[in-house]
Amino acid sequence: MAHIDHDANGSPSRGSGGFNCELRRSSSAYSQLIPRGADQGGGAPLVRFATPGDLDALVGLLGELFAIEEDFSFDAGLQRRGLEMMLGGEDGRCVFVAEVAGAVAGMVTGQALVSTAEGGLSVLVEDMVVAAAHRGRGLGGRLMAAMERWAAAHGASRLQLAADKDNAPAFEFYGRLGWEPTNLVILRKKKPAGKP
Repeated sequence: MAHIDHDANGSPSRGSGGFNCELRRSSSAYSQLIPRGADQGGGAPLVRFATPGDLDALVGLLGELFAIEEDFSFDAGLQRRGLEMMLGGEDGRCVFVAEVAGAVAGMVTGQALVSTAEGGLSVLVEDMVVAAAHRGRGLGGRLMAAMERWAAAHGASRLQLAADKDNAPAFEFYGRLGWEPTNLVILRKKKPAGKP
């Protein structure tokens, strides 16, 4: 689900590399994903693709996120396994991190889906979180901008996310970024039929 930086201001086939973060790093489109100037020295924030070396920091960020979400309980082992899957080089998955002074300070994940409504690809955005010590500095907006560029570079016509209904700052943040509420409600079912 989604949390935010509380800044008051502010279908490719599998194996084609169409949505693969690793493959896109070496492509000409990669330079368009990360805003110029984001990686300047002096501790300026850097938004980049996550690597396996970021796993401990990412798990910690999910601990912060799940602490405020009614529907989820933090389990470091489960979250690590999920993140390993996200970083496993599969098409259609991407993780961005915001780095400040060499440390991971925020993250966002995205997964490509086929949308029959759009007649093409959409991106499900999840795990949008900025560490408490770094909120209010615009990192959330930069992470979301990177995810939007990643989605656009691969032809997605829509992004979608879920936010905790009681997280008013999240709704304000996404509203400032041009996100609109829908009439849809998320339903879920644990342990689908046929699973042990």
